[in-house]
Amino acid sequence: MRIAADLEKHYSGVTEVTKLHRNKLRVALNNAKEANGIVCDPKFCVEYRVWIPARSVEIDGVVSEDHLTVQQVLKGVGLFKRKNLPTVQVIEVRQMGNSDGEGENKKFVPSNSYRVIFAGTALPDYLEIGNVLRLPVRLYYPKVMSCSNCQKLGHTKAFCNNKTICAKCGENHQTDQCKAVPTKCLICGGAVHETRCCPKYQERSDKLKQEISKRSKRSFAEIVKTSKVENHYAVLEEEDPQSEEEATEEELVYSTPGGGPKRKRKIKKKSSKTQSAKTGNPPTESRLPQPGAAAFNRMFPSVSTTKPGPAVSRQNGQPEDHRIPFSKILEMVLTVLSEPTRLLLEPLIPFFKEVAKNLAVNSALSTVILFDV
Repeated sequence: MRIAADLEKHYSGVTEVTKLHRNKLRVALNNAKEANGIVCDPKFCVEYRVWIPARSVEIDGVVSEDHLTVQQVLKGVGLFKRKNLPTVQVIEVRQMGNSDGEGENKKFVPSNSYRVIFAGTALPDYLEIGNVLRLPVRLYYPKVMSCSNCQKLGHTKAFCNNKTICAKCGENHQTDQCKAVPTKCLICGGAVHETRCCPKYQERSDKLKQEISKRSKRSFAEIVKTSKVENHYAVLEEEDPQSEEEATEEELVYSTPGGGPKRKRKIKKKSSKTQSAKTGNPPTESRLPQPGAAAFNRMFPSVSTTKPGPAVSRQNGQPEDHRIPFSKILEMVLTVLSEPTRLLLEPLIPFFKEVAKNLAVNSALSTVILFDV
C-alpha cells in the first residue's frame, strides 16, 4: 500500500498498519507526538480523513452534585486513591439530562450529573474541585451507535460510507420515501421492535461495557507499574563535628511529598563557661561528688547482699516473726469460695495440712509462710 509506505517513510514510530475495511486503515504508533503529527500533516490530512479514536486516549466518567456548573466541574482534577499516582486532567465536561415532550415540544431537562472526559484511559477515583469538594467518579457507558443510512450498528450516518438502506423494507432507497409497513428488524432479522430492544443491540452494549472496564483496569495497572513511589522519609545527613566551646542541636522539619528534611533553626546550648560566667561559680567538669567522698556515700548508700534476718523486738529482746500463718491463708481461701465449693473442700483440709507439714521441712516458702499445722 502506498500510504503505508509513506507513513513508515516519514514517521519512524509506526509499528503497524492494518486494513479494517475497503477504505479504512488503522495505524498504530509507539509515540503520541508522532500520532498527533499525522493528524495535522498536510501530506495525509488533505487527501485522507485522519483522526485518533477517542476511546484510545480518553475515558468518560460521571459525577453527581447539586448546585454545580459546567465551568466549575471543568476546573476539577482527577485523583486516585493511591496518593503516589499522578493526577488526571479534565478535557471536557457535559451536563447530562433527559428529554421531555415529543416533536416540536421536546425539551432538554438538565440533571445534577455531569459527564467528565478525562485524559488517558484509566478512570480516576475522585474529582477534586478547588481543593475543597471531592466527588466520587463512576464509569460512563456510552450508547451503542446506530446508523440511519445503512441501518447497522457501530457508527453514525456522518461517518457512513455504505449504501443507503430503507429501514422499512430493506431496499436501496431513503426511508422517508417508502410507504411500506416494516415486517422485521433489519439488525437481527426478528420481529419489529425498537433498536434499543434488539438482542444484537443489547449484546453489543454489554460487550462495549466490558471493553471499557477492562481497558480502564489495564491502564490503571500500567500507571501503578510505571509510577515511582517516593520515600518521604529520607535518610538524615550526618551531623557536623561540634566544637567543645559550643554544642548545637538542629530541628528537622519534613516538607510536603517530594521534599527532603529541611533545617528550620538552630538552638544553641550554653557551655559550662558561659553558665559559670553568669552564676559567678568556677566551671567544674562534673557537679556530682566523686566516689568515696562523704557526700557520695550519703547520696548512694551501699546495698547489702545478705538476706535480712527476723527483726528483734525492743521490748523483750525476742525476734519478731512476720511470716504469714498457713492456717490464716487457708481460712482466707475458703472464705472467698462459694458455699457449694467450700463444702466440697472442707473434707480435704487434713490433706492440705499434711502437704503443709512436708513443705515446712525443706522449702523456701518457710521464710515467708509460717506452717502452723
